[in-house]
Amino acid sequence: MNFRMKRGERLLACAALTLTLAACGGGTSTPPPPPVSNAIAFSTVETVAGQTGVRGSKDGNGGDATFNYPVGLAATKPIGSTGNEVLLYIAGLTENIRYAQVGYAGNPVGTAIGKGSSGSVDGDASTALVRAPQGIAVGYDSAAYEAYAYWTEDDSCVVRKLTAYPLNGNRKAVTVAGKAYACGAADGTAANARFNRPRGIVANTRTGEVFVADGSNYTIRRIYGDLVSTIAGVAGQSGSADGSGATARFASPTGLAMDRQENLYVTDYTTIRRITPAGDVTTIAGKAGTTGSADGAALDARFNRLGGIAVDENGYIYVADTGNNSIRQLSPDGTVSTIAGLAGVKGAADGKTNVATFNQPAGLAYYNKQLFVADTDNQTIRRIR
Repeated sequence: MNFRMKRGERLLACAALTLTLAACGGGTSTPPPPPVSNAIAFSTVETVAGQTGVRGSKDGNGGDATFNYPVGLAATKPIGSTGNEVLLYIAGLTENIRYAQVGYAGNPVGTAIGKGSSGSVDGDASTALVRAPQGIAVGYDSAAYEAYAYWTEDDSCVVRKLTAYPLNGNRKAVTVAGKAYACGAADGTAANARFNRPRGIVANTRTGEVFVADGSNYTIRRIYGDLVSTIAGVAGQSGSADGSGATARFASPTGLAMDRQENLYVTDYTTIRRITPAGDVTTIAGKAGTTGSADGAALDARFNRLGGIAVDENGYIYVADTGNNSIRQLSPDGTVSTIAGLAGVKGAADGKTNVATFNQPAGLAYYNKQLFVADTDNQTIRRIR
């Protein structure tokens, strides 16, 4: 099943985790040198916003700001940036969409939309209400040259959008698909479509498609224009089967990311799954139903309650291994390694990646050789670089 509309002429790129080796010559020839690694050498973990263990919704400089269980992150380049500044969108239980301007003086944190009281009401910055946002993704308006955000609200079963840059005075919250508090599994027009606890979300900025991990429906959904469709899985049927489209099954689809070849990656509790543009679903790391913390070959590696996921420009995949309090990496050659955090150890220590600790990290975003982590139970935003 091809879930790209009018794209039959497009050649399918190589899967991000396939390593093709050129055949060698005669038996006595010198073997080729090993490939040069293009992995990022992460070395340090630091807290860029929030106060460890302090819940709240206070805006201000990063060290003064407070969060209430941040769970979703998205990263992009701020408008007007000429350096390494990063704009982070943050979703969590503060009943609003927050942002952090990392790399600016003080790493200021602000509120993009929402008033801190629970609801799922569209409107402008003075009237809109937000309810427990989960996943968040960066979209892009090529006409206005503005980055904006899509987010999911699992309790109210809708997908919503911030219509302008978070510092733009004309910004509004708009429901993109679903109906507030009307949960279900219907495809169709955006207004008539129904979701059931949607979680992860990712936007294809080239095509305008938006993909959603519809958690309690066990499916992956697509929003394209005014239509919502199911591209993988079957509503109400959980499992771990690989296959094409409706033959695949998911157990707990949570995080979503997309690589440059437009493959989707899904965290599914103890596994990482890949969905090609043709709709084929494959388990690429971990084992369904088996928890653990082992590094090593992709299918021998073990995870524990995976959360957010991100992909860099070289095809390295990063996941927030929430249950293991660590951040893991899946390389293009199919090797899983722990790049920060200590499995089974809860903490909030900054410093070198081999001693830093996390407490139930859930959200993850990659930008310009930096990983940003929503360290949920620490109530902080951390950076790995």
